[in-house]
Amino acid sequence: MTFTEIVTEICERLNYTSSTDSTRVGRAVNRLYKEITSSIGLQLTKRETVLETVTMGVSTLTLGDCENVISIFNRATSPYRVLSEVSIDELRELQPYPDNDNPTKWAVASYTSDTTVIEFNCIPQTTFDLYVEEMVAKATLSGSQEPAFPESYHDILVYGVLIDEYDKIEKTNLSTKAERRYEKRMGELRLWIALGGAYKDIYQGKMKDGMVNGGNGGGSGSGGGDFPGSLSGTQTGLITFDRDPSAPFAVTSGSAKVSNLDADLLDGKDWDSAISLSSTLAVTGDITASAKIAQAGTSADNTLHSITGTVTPGAGVSAAPLLINPTITEAGSGTHAILSSVYVQPPTITAGAATVTNGATVYISDAPAGVVSGANYALFADAGNVRFDGILTGRDYSVFSSTTTGTETAWAPTGIHVGSNMVNWAGASTLTVQGISGGTTGQVLAIRNTGASVLFLTHDSGSASVGNKIYCSITSGLTPIAGGGNAVLYHNGTYWVLAGHNQGTWITPTFNAADYTASAGTWTVASGDVTTCAYCIIGKTMHFTVGLITTSVSTTPASLHRIVPGGYTSIRQADGTMAYLDSGVAGNGLWRANPASTTFQFFKNLLAGTWTGSVDNTYISATAVFELT
Repeated sequence: MTFTEIVTEICERLNYTSSTDSTRVGRAVNRLYKEITSSIGLQLTKRETVLETVTMGVSTLTLGDCENVISIFNRATSPYRVLSEVSIDELRELQPYPDNDNPTKWAVASYTSDTTVIEFNCIPQTTFDLYVEEMVAKATLSGSQEPAFPESYHDILVYGVLIDEYDKIEKTNLSTKAERRYEKRMGELRLWIALGGAYKDIYQGKMKDGMVNGGNGGGSGSGGGDFPGSLSGTQTGLITFDRDPSAPFAVTSGSAKVSNLDADLLDGKDWDSAISLSSTLAVTGDITASAKIAQAGTSADNTLHSITGTVTPGAGVSAAPLLINPTITEAGSGTHAILSSVYVQPPTITAGAATVTNGATVYISDAPAGVVSGANYALFADAGNVRFDGILTGRDYSVFSSTTTGTETAWAPTGIHVGSNMVNWAGASTLTVQGISGGTTGQVLAIRNTGASVLFLTHDSGSASVGNKIYCSITSGLTPIAGGGNAVLYHNGTYWVLAGHNQGTWITPTFNAADYTASAGTWTVASGDVTTCAYCIIGKTMHFTVGLITTSVSTTPASLHRIVPGGYTSIRQADGTMAYLDSGVAGNGLWRANPASTTFQFFKNLLAGTWTGSVDNTYISATAVFELT
């Protein structure tokens, strides 16, 4: 039940109708709600786990909307660790607190009506997270908010408020009944919460070790709490750790190296200095680690590994100073992202005062210069497919992709460089390019639409800077590049010039009844009357086809008109034949694009023949080709 429903239920039982009564009842509901949620056995309704961030340099933490703290967890450890609660006096005996990010104890420093301030036994050096189990200060209910205990027991609030309200109107008998019902339902709610599942394993002191999911102990102890930090001594007996499959113990980060304990020697041989070999070094046997040979450390020279010397192959055999030919056995399940003979990751380059000309994960200086019967190659993939996922860049040509949408006044596709470029565009919606960034003299950019949306080029846009402007063949509208279309631009040192254009897929303009008019009266065309309407622009030439059925003509106009799609302007007069049906009579007519006009005309003939007024009985089928400005 919502707060409003509870108040309404009480008022209806008491026949209250005034807003004063309902307001008083609402206050009583909230007062009783807070009393119930803080009573013995019902605190779980206020218990929440809250993620809190500790402030660097501050040993205290203020918990808002918190009436009390149950426990504090550090989930950065495995298993999770519960911090020990002590009194504030005991905690402050440990001052000055050490500077670290590893609190082990906490105490309540102060309370307010709805906040609790806690203090830790350390001064944090960074910000980090702790999880706090707390009793939250329940907000005052209103409107559609619901009490934070099961709805089956929301009637408790009804009976609890009725006790006092019946007393106010001197209905003692009803007040007593409401009180008995209230006490009965409160007991049932406490029992419902206490029973829980059938397999509860709860007893006093079970969590005293201070660990979540603590291990099963052996010998004289179990689990593992905070080992007293002040104790030290010498262990002469054998300690056996039985924590399979978990690690036997953990060491905090930043700990100093333990003398006389070389972790590399725990599982086999280790070489911590350079090795000089006069014979073959063989590494055999089963290795379960991630690598057989690992090279760490630093080198004052320019390489960590160098293969030099002379290889003299035998007659009729190939030769390579480094041969990699492993056998890889797949796992019994799961997914292998990559299986390869060589896996090379990019180097981490630490910035310094030097100037780096180029960086590369793999660098090949040149092809061999030996005398061969075939050819010398810097890179030879003898068989199989070759895949390049990144940008393939040569000295003069790059191919890259873009999915940019919207409007760009300085479009800068990732990967564009000073030479020749091709961008494969596949935006999810329209892209209007008003300018292209970074143009230099002689730079070439080919645009290919590999998607289904349309990319438009804007001629001489006022929104683009001079060096980014585009000068197109079409000046009366946007130059479209639809799916499968392309355009080639070059930069002349001042601006970009469109050198070639093919729209690709034909574009169907959005229907607009206002696009259809007549020289006299009206020509009514509905969206369902359009069987086809599409255009394609190649260079400056528009190809336009239109098919209309069941249109209506109001009077007897000399010509019917249709707006040139896209808002373009024809440059000169162009005529062509078309087929029509005029009030049910078929014939051949004429379409015309006029000079400097944005409108087509459809004539039955040029000898003053007029269209017949009719309803849903005028048909037109025309295909036009004409030049645009």
